[in-house]
This record gives sequence, C-alpha cells and structure tokens, in this order.
Amino acid sequence: MNIICFGDSITRGYDVKAGLGWVELCSAALPTYHIENHGIDGLSVQGLLNYIEAWGIDKDYKDNRYLCIMCGTNDILQNRDSDYVYNKLIKVITIASQKGQVIIGLEPQIDSEMDGLNHVVVDVNKRLLSYAAENNIKAINFFTECSTKQIK
Repeated sequence: MNIICFGDSITRGYDVKAGLGWVELCSAALPTYHIENHGIDGLSVQGLLNYIEAWGIDKDYKDNRYLCIMCGTNDILQNRDSDYVYNKLIKVITIASQKGQVIIGLEPQIDSEMDGLNHVVVDVNKRLLSYAAENNIKAINFFTECSTKQIK
C-alpha cells in the first residue's frame, strides 16, 4: 500500500526534530507500507490545489494508493474564512480522488489560540468530517488527537 501525504508544514513536520513528524512516525510504525511526505511549509489551500493538479497529471487511479490531504492553517492565519478554506479543500479532495483513495486529515488547533482563530479550524473540521461521512471517505482527526479540546 502507498500512502502519499500532502499538506502544509504540519504534514512536513513543523516544530519537531527531523524524522519525528507524524508522517515519519507513521512510516516507522508501518514498515510494510510505502509512505511519502509531500508537506510544504507555508502552503495555502490554493497552493495545494495547484500542487495536486500538477502531481496528478500523469497518474492513473490506483486502488492501493491513498492520498492524505491536510491543509488550511496558513489560510486561516491569513484571515481567510471557513467557507473559503472548506470549498478549496473540497476541490483538492475531488481532484485527489481521481488518483487514489482519499484520507482527509483534520487540522490540529492553532498554537496558543492565536488571535482566537481556532473557531475557524473547528468549523472547517466539522464540515470536512461531515463531508467525509457523506462520501464514505476516511478522516483522521488531528484536532482531537492532538488536543484535550473536542470538536463539538
């Protein structure tokens, strides 16, 4: 099985020592899987959309290929609203689903509740979780896994 992780610095391994990001930890824990990290520091959801389109241009759908998509924090920090982030991510998910099975990663909370923006993260995550359930897409909730706060 191939798992290709796309996203921003949280996917790349923000604020952790090299090799200790969540993608690398998963890879070490699951040695029979091929896991790639395509996280890019500072990536916006529009940037992710462009990246997925370019990456997938020569790829055919494969049953054993999973594309993990997690992005949005940089947009939220730039005061883009939840509608913008959610709608762009749905476009990314739609394109990615043509190249493999999608796993949606729900963004974790923003460090120290900067500028009170976690409510936007919560809203996007709720909507993505609902979308995933409606479309039979797997989701990993990094917000609840990484925090004592729960999405309500």
